[in-house]
Amino acid sequence: MSFNCKRCGYCCTLVPRLGFFEMIKIWLKGNRNFIEKDGAGRRCIKLVDGDCYFLERKDGKTSCRIYDVRPQTCRDFPYGEKNNTGECNVDKRSFKEKYLS
Repeated sequence: MSFNCKRCGYCCTLVPRLGFFEMIKIWLKGNRNFIEKDGAGRRCIKLVDGDCYFLERKDGKTSCRIYDVRPQTCRDFPYGEKNNTGECNVDKRSFKEKYLS
């Protein structure tokens, strides 16, 4: 069953780590000042008011300003964790512990 994204933006409240080449791809698209360091000193996309720096919210739906060069972490979401309807069914705390620590 394929994943059925509802464009709720939940996944864009997580903090994806960035590899060097992912960072460069985003930078080459003209984006600046989107990086912060996590507690372990790893590069991440910064959050603004709890949302990914690149998330846009409009009329109850979301979109990503860097969708074509988004990090692999974002491409892989929800990592096979979906309910039997194919919709996102990820507990934020367990997701962070499993994939972002």
